[in-house]
Amino acid sequence: MTSSNIIQDINVTTRQPAQSVSTESAYTQHSLKNFSQTEVPEGCLVVMQTAEFLPWDNADNLISQETEQWVELVVNGVTLPILFIISSVTNVINMAVFYRHGLKERVNLCLFALSFVDFVYVLQSFVLYVDKLYLAITGDSRVGVLTLFFVKNMLLGLTGFSWASGFMSAVVACERCFCIVSPLKSKTFLETKTMAMIILVSTVLIVGGMFVVMAQWDVVCVFDPVSLSTSHLVFPSKFFLDNRQVLELFDAVVYGIAMPGFCLTTVTIATLVIGIKLRQMATWREQSSSAASMSSRDLALTRMLVATSILFIVSLLPALVLRVAIFAEPELSLSGRYYNTFNLLISFSQLFTYVNSSVNFFFYYFIGTKYRETVRRMFGKPMEKDVSVMSTSVSHTR
Repeated sequence: MTSSNIIQDINVTTRQPAQSVSTESAYTQHSLKNFSQTEVPEGCLVVMQTAEFLPWDNADNLISQETEQWVELVVNGVTLPILFIISSVTNVINMAVFYRHGLKERVNLCLFALSFVDFVYVLQSFVLYVDKLYLAITGDSRVGVLTLFFVKNMLLGLTGFSWASGFMSAVVACERCFCIVSPLKSKTFLETKTMAMIILVSTVLIVGGMFVVMAQWDVVCVFDPVSLSTSHLVFPSKFFLDNRQVLELFDAVVYGIAMPGFCLTTVTIATLVIGIKLRQMATWREQSSSAASMSSRDLALTRMLVATSILFIVSLLPALVLRVAIFAEPELSLSGRYYNTFNLLISFSQLFTYVNSSVNFFFYYFIGTKYRETVRRMFGKPMEKDVSVMSTSVSHTR
């Protein structure tokens, strides 16, 4: 998720595109004879707003404004709250289970960290979208209170947890691939403490970098002397104007190309290698009973993580397709002719990332035997083996 995605999320309901208004012109105060300076709210700039540029009403738009708004309402007002509830409950359960399994084991540490960053990512997304949804329902033309708080306190960098989640998925895939390809070396080559440091440092760098990128936005109070109305608009900050080329290059290269490319390539290759290795091991078992094989627990764990890796790959593809489409068609942007289509595609691509961060629990539960047994213990339900033993005992007493 790059900064262009974020500014689309927090765009004010006046539909004023942040990229279509230059900061210099927006900050220019106008002196008009028809109003008194006493009418200007304290701290607001006087800005002449016009409606000459309305990309959402462009006749070339492939999708109408009404369709785009309805889709956003469904995604933000219905789907995201449901996914937030699912994510909150399941990721907390995930962290509790992997903590019980022992964070001294490398794979448990990785899966615990993945559940944590997924939880934070969906939480902050839900907070921002609730704010945006409230403004859409009330018809308010201001930036929401929560969004204003996020921008003013430079908390938009929390969206970096989306890429921290992607990086953790790549780490989990590599860890499992290493265990399959070289099980003996994997136990001694990379210690749990080393993995913990890799996870911590990488998360800090990824999220910290997004904080730097998101510092390019600021909220400005503006007063229109024609309509005598006050609103808040999102504009580039002074920090961005002073470091524009560096920030744009950093955002485009790191979060636009490097992170998605690395995560997708790494997870795909690791998943393919694991799949090939599992097939080879199945063939060896058929040909020779003495052939080396994995334990049933490791096999179930590997299959579980392969399933989550495939989900990650599928969830990341829409964002990559969108980025290719933007590169091929410059008008697919916040200030282009295909404004509505751009917003709609972003909503769909983000929806896939929310799903990826919310449903890992179901893969863990239905594929992972040990995980399922731990969850059943946590909620006071007998394990499958215990139920079988109890049934046998009852039949013997009869």
